[in-house]
Amino acid sequence: MKEDLESYLDTLAQYYDLSYPLTRDIDFFLEMAERFGDPILELGCGTGRLLLPLAEAGYKITGLDISSGMLNILKEKLATKPAEEVKRVSLVHGDFQDYSLDEEFRFIFIAFNTFYHSLTLEDQESTLRTAHKHLQDEGRLCIAVFNPNLDYITSAKQGALTHDFTYHDEERGLTLSRFSVSTFQPFKQLLDVDFIYDVIEGGNKFERHLVHFQLRYLFYNELHILLKNCGFVVEEEYGDYDKSPLAEGCPQLIFVARKA
Repeated sequence: MKEDLESYLDTLAQYYDLSYPLTRDIDFFLEMAERFGDPILELGCGTGRLLLPLAEAGYKITGLDISSGMLNILKEKLATKPAEEVKRVSLVHGDFQDYSLDEEFRFIFIAFNTFYHSLTLEDQESTLRTAHKHLQDEGRLCIAVFNPNLDYITSAKQGALTHDFTYHDEERGLTLSRFSVSTFQPFKQLLDVDFIYDVIEGGNKFERHLVHFQLRYLFYNELHILLKNCGFVVEEEYGDYDKSPLAEGCPQLIFVARKA
C-alpha cells in the first residue's frame, strides 16, 4: 500500500544517506543528461543523491517523491547550495504512479530499483503511462533496476538474518547498524524485506527502528513488453552503469526508451 511505502521511506529518510552511500551511477546519469538535455524529471528523488549532482552540473531538474521526510532532508541540503543552483530545482511531493505537472520533460529517469515499488501490473503501467504523458515528443525515459538472481532466489540463504553494515557518522555523533531479512515469493515475484536499524547516539542512547517493505521484481522480457505496451521504444540496454551489455548474470537491467 502507498501509505506503507510512505511510512517506510519517512522512517528511513534520516538514515538514508548513511545506508546508501552510492556514487557509481552518478556519472551514468550525468552522461544521460548531457545527451538528452533538460528539463529533467527524477521519479523517486529521495534525499537528492542524484538530483543534486545534476543541478550542480547546470541542469534544470524536478524531483518527485512520495516521502515528505526525504524531501525535507533534500530541502535542508538545498539551503546550503548557491542560489543559482537552487533556482534550477523544483520539488514535488507526490506518487510517481499518478501525478500531474504543468511541464513536459526531455528526460525522465527512475533510478536504483525505485520502479520495483510498483507492486502490481496496474501500478507498473500507471507509472510508465504517466511518465509518457510528461515527456516531450521524442523525449527519453531511463529505468534502472537490479537483475533478479535466480540462484539466490531459490537458495537457502534467503530468509536468514544478515548484518548489512555498521557505519560511524562522526559529524552527527552516531553509529548506525543495519540487519535485514529478505524473503522471496517466486510465484508472485515479490521480495519482502525487513530492516532492523540500530542507532547509538552519543555513545549511550540506543534506538531500534523496524521497517518492512515489498518490491516486485521483473525479468528482462517483462520490462521490455511493459515499455512497449505503454508507448515506448527501447533504444539502449545495459547490464551495468559502465554501459556493459546485458548478459546472463549482469547486476542491472538498464533501459533507455524513446517516447514513441
